[in-house]
Parts: sequence; C-alpha cells; structure tokens
Amino acid sequence: PANLSANITAKVLTVTGTVVSDKVYNGATTAVVTGGILQGVISTDQNNLTLTQAGTFSSVNVGNAIAVTISDSITGSASGNYTLVQPTGITGKITPAPLGISVAAIYSGSTTITPTTFTVLV
Repeated sequence: PANLSANITAKVLTVTGTVVSDKVYNGATTAVVTGGILQGVISTDQNNLTLTQAGTFSSVNVGNAIAVTISDSITGSASGNYTLVQPTGITGKITPAPLGISVAAIYSGSTTITPTTFTVLV
C-alpha cells in the first residue's frame, strides 16, 4: 500500500533513585535533589538526554519526612521523544538552624563577664 501514515507518541520515562538532602532551616522551601536515574531511555538516546533534578518542600518548618514535590526536567536533542513522569512519595528532612550568641566584654581577669554588647546570631 502507498501513502500510509502513522502517529508516533512520546515514550514515557520515569526517574528512580531520587534522594533529597537534609536541609538546615532557612525559611525557604527549595530542596536539593540528587541521585535520579532515567528509566526507559532507548539506548541510542542515552547520550542525548540530560536529567535536571529539582524539588520543593511542602513546608518551610523543621521536621522529618516532609513531603517534597519533584519538578525534574529533561533536555537534549532527544528530549522531544519522551514524556517525563515525576517521582512521587519523596520526603526530606529540615533540621533546626543553629543559633549563636556574640558577647563582648572588657577583660577583668575573672572568668565571669559583664557583657557590653549581646547579639543573637541567626
């Protein structure tokens, strides 16, 4: 038969091995995401795709197992041939920010000081 046509749909890719780094509280939701490996890439396209990983914590507050929304992307000359499915069920940890104290005093020869200034460092 002549003059036949067909539709070619994008192949679905998934990401495995996603890891979210623990983060020290800073009032932002940005998560550092690493470790992802693309699954389902056609072997001839492996050098023509790049995975960029990103994520956002669902809360800015300190806690364990905080949900992270993954927003990975793929680029490269073969990226138009694929649809990327985002990983789900990913969590991360936000730890408390350390507080410091700066105290200034005049030397008196004693182990006890009387501060002349006192500042909380965040």
